[in-house]
Amino acid sequence: MLNTISTAVTAVAAKTNALTVTADGYNPNIGVNDDVPGAAFASDMAGGVFFYAYIGLGVALVLAGLLWGIGKLSKNQGMQSVGVGAVVTVLIAAVLVGSANGLIAWFSSQTLI
Repeated sequence: MLNTISTAVTAVAAKTNALTVTADGYNPNIGVNDDVPGAAFASDMAGGVFFYAYIGLGVALVLAGLLWGIGKLSKNQGMQSVGVGAVVTVLIAAVLVGSANGLIAWFSSQTLI
C-alpha cells in the first residue's frame, strides 16, 4: 500500500514538474519622484501634523503626570495606576512619532525578495 502511494506521488510530482514555471525577480526601477505637483504642500502638511502631534503629546504627558501625582497624594490606587499607564503610553507614542521618519526610511530601504 505504501509503495502504491509513493508511486502515485512520484507520478504526480513528475507531471506537475513539467508544468512548473519559475519567475525571476523583476526590479521595475521605480524611484521616489519629489517633483510632482503638491509635494511641497504635502511635506508642509506632514510637518504640521507632527507639530500638532508633539503639542498633543506634551499636553497628554502633563495631564497624565497630574493624574499620577493626584492619585499618589490622595492614595487612590486606581487613579495612580491609570496615571502611570498614561505616562508610559504617552512616552511610547512620543518615541514612535519622533522616530517616524527614521522608521519609514529604514523600512522602505529593505528588500522583500
